[in-house]
Amino acid sequence: MSEIAQQQFGGVGGVAAMRPMTVFSSKKRLDFEQLEPAKEWFRGVLGSMKIAEAARECGLSTHTIRYYEKSGMLPEIERGADGHRRFNPRDVNWLTLLYWLRETGMSLKQMQRFTTLAKASEMGVAERRQILLDHAEALKIRRAGLEKCESVLAFKIASYDDLAREVEE
Repeated sequence: MSEIAQQQFGGVGGVAAMRPMTVFSSKKRLDFEQLEPAKEWFRGVLGSMKIAEAARECGLSTHTIRYYEKSGMLPEIERGADGHRRFNPRDVNWLTLLYWLRETGMSLKQMQRFTTLAKASEMGVAERRQILLDHAEALKIRRAGLEKCESVLAFKIASYDDLAREVEE
């Protein structure tokens, strides 16, 4: 993993840290990203999370998590004696990755292929990498298109500013 990725995403296995939360108190600023190791330890000691807790952690809705599970995009999720899903930190990291893949516009079909390869074994590493490289390239193209749109809007806003000044004079 690159140094930049480690800084931004918390290193290997730190996918959940991609969405750092910060709380401000009257005395000092507390960065929850620094608490990730403690949170993982607590989860290990206290047990796994219910679906609502996992949803809060990863940013997905409970409905989306259930859909991803039915679509085969999740590993086998443990169930408690009560039949309810129990998510461990690794499950939440995977859900967070799926959140970001979808947030960046990856299609469900691509996500399903990616997860199928990930569940298969190490043999699909090259293809998973290629899926991510292709998606990164698509993001670059999309970003360039959005920058062009922003330029057009800025030009149009400036023309309205000119018109407003002419009307005032």
